[in-house]
Amino acid sequence: MMTRMEGVLSLALLLIGGVLLAAVSDLISLPGWLRTCLTIVFVPYGPGHGWVKALKLPQPWLEFALTVAVSLALTLGVAMAMVNLDMWTVPGGLALLLSISTLGVFARRWRASVVGVEP
Repeated sequence: MMTRMEGVLSLALLLIGGVLLAAVSDLISLPGWLRTCLTIVFVPYGPGHGWVKALKLPQPWLEFALTVAVSLALTLGVAMAMVNLDMWTVPGGLALLLSISTLGVFARRWRASVVGVEP
């Protein structure tokens, strides 16, 4: 079963991504240093968090390393695809990364609730 702390971490990452998306879209005004801090927290950990947690790896350090690797790979893949398709915008790229992150978290929760398999 998903622990309360894992659920809080997942929702916190989604919240950070949402605030960051609103900030780069100029929906809310944040100072530059705060945008930088949110980006440093979200980009290397957010996109891959839900997907790697579903693997239930035995060692926490291995889970962390794989989460960072998957997140950075997703970030680079999204950026390269958007640049090659001439669709590059910072809010668009961040929205796509936030969507990937949200899908990972919700897929893990759906698997736990509907299928009955622990995440």
